[in-house]
Amino acid sequence: MSLIINKFPFYENRDSYIGSVESTTGISAAYQVLKWLTVRTNLANLYMSRAKWDGQEDPNSGLYAINGMIGATLLFKNRLVITPGFRYPIYQRTLTIEGDTFEFGPTFLLNVSFFTRLRD
Repeated sequence: MSLIINKFPFYENRDSYIGSVESTTGISAAYQVLKWLTVRTNLANLYMSRAKWDGQEDPNSGLYAINGMIGATLLFKNRLVITPGFRYPIYQRTLTIEGDTFEFGPTFLLNVSFFTRLRD
């Protein structure tokens, strides 16, 4: 399965800041081990453009990264879904050398969801 997510800033805030354009693309695979357990992995490419302050590029913005992730989805009978995961940065490059752009470190992820049923 492939993944494409794009984010575009549509406004400038009152401090004349406009955020980065972000694009995430990737590929993932999942395998259902048991009826209630699915394991998954993905490889994702993240691009974050330079943000701007009052029309000038923010030196502390802009990143290109490739991340790998492994995780699982656990389905419970009460419609609770728990999805733990681990994301690891394989490669990162800031778009500028003069700034202090945040780089990602290894990250543990946890998503907890509860599904409700809508009546017909």
